[in-house]
Amino acid sequence: MIESMPDITIVGLGPGPAALRTVAGQEVLDRARHVFIRTHDDIDFSDLISRGNVTDVLTLRNPRAASGSRWAAATLAICDAIADGPVVLAIPGHPRFGEMLVAETVEAARLRSLSVRVLDGISVLDLISTSLGVDPIADSVQLFDARRIAAFAGERPFAGGRFTGSPRRPMFITHAYDAKICTGLHRMLSDLFPAKHPLIRIEAAGMPGERISEHTVADLEALGGNVVAFWIPAMDDLEAGADPRTMQRIVARLRQPDGCPWDRKQTHQSLRKSMIDELYEVVDAIDSGDPAHLAEELGDLFLLILMQAQ
Repeated sequence: MIESMPDITIVGLGPGPAALRTVAGQEVLDRARHVFIRTHDDIDFSDLISRGNVTDVLTLRNPRAASGSRWAAATLAICDAIADGPVVLAIPGHPRFGEMLVAETVEAARLRSLSVRVLDGISVLDLISTSLGVDPIADSVQLFDARRIAAFAGERPFAGGRFTGSPRRPMFITHAYDAKICTGLHRMLSDLFPAKHPLIRIEAAGMPGERISEHTVADLEALGGNVVAFWIPAMDDLEAGADPRTMQRIVARLRQPDGCPWDRKQTHQSLRKSMIDELYEVVDAIDSGDPAHLAEELGDLFLLILMQAQ
């Protein structure tokens, strides 16, 4: 018995070639009455585009579509097409990896009470993990969208706390499309990493033209591209000074049973006078009008706060 299809089946196409698609995904594509596909300039989907029942959503325009969304015309066309039977939406990579078209289609279907099924595809994370020989789970990899990080850069100097990345764990950053995105990305990452910290650029992961090259964080602004991602290795736990948790870790380490004898014997009371002294030094630094001096004194006060907390 053939399983009935939902109103919309969203299929992940992986990096492009049919040989790298899942069997389940290819079967759905072959059975489909109508396929909507989001193409990509750097990926060959000619085996699908050549079919008479395939529509490239990048070509769609619809005056009924709501303004403010790049994909409004596409989601409207997909949902309208269901009047004639189930449809398929085919997406490069994995449908759940940074795909706003998928998110908007699922929401549009929900509003119309339409059923949706999502079929996995090989993701860019799969491809890069294999290319670099890393285990994203074992290595506690952080996964970020370069577009979102770059947007935070536009909020400076009030972007503090917006980017949650830590230099103490490796970062995998996707969607580094162009120089504008990479400029914002560079501004944010420069707050966390020294300029000479290593960075790996991966272009066209899993495709015939895959290119992997080594750079530094200082080079970031010139490294963007249409199918580019970055891998940034972690810094040592006790060297990543731009992460406040590094100082917390140092204080905790000093207080451990085999830590520093001086730190081990401190108490709330023994640190009391130092707290008062440091606070006065902070006030003096404020009055001096010297930002560098103030930063230094705030750091000393922060250290004492962490010691009291530990």
